[in-house]
Amino acid sequence: MARIVMGFLFLTLAMAYTAILQKLVYSTGPCYDHPLTCPESDQGQIPNQISMFLQTPIYVLGAIAEIFCFTVGTEYAYNQAPKTMKSVVQSVWMATAGVGACLAMVFTPITKDPHLVIMYSSLAGVMAVTTVLFGVFFGKHDRERTVLL
Repeated sequence: MARIVMGFLFLTLAMAYTAILQKLVYSTGPCYDHPLTCPESDQGQIPNQISMFLQTPIYVLGAIAEIFCFTVGTEYAYNQAPKTMKSVVQSVWMATAGVGACLAMVFTPITKDPHLVIMYSSLAGVMAVTTVLFGVFFGKHDRERTVLL
């Protein structure tokens, strides 16, 4: 459970960094908070002047989060499932990815300029709360296993 909490923490950091980076995009010209839509962008040909390499940490943090959350979660689900129910438990675990994709689709209507900073900040906040709650409610499983060892 501690490794999953670490994955959630990395995802929280990725969303917070994304919100900060989006704020930086909105603070640079030529179009500021409406990239590629102002007359100065030469009909969408001139983007806001910010390095695309600043996006690299988002993908690195996201990949680390996925390793900690999805891989460890799959291992945990497999190891804790009764022998006769391993495939059912794995199916339910994999279905959570589908639920996540559906939740992502819910957010697509608000993924428009100039609201991206608010969206990413909200996701970072929700993920921070989720991280704490997950650690509080499920951290006991790690403590129980430690006592058994």
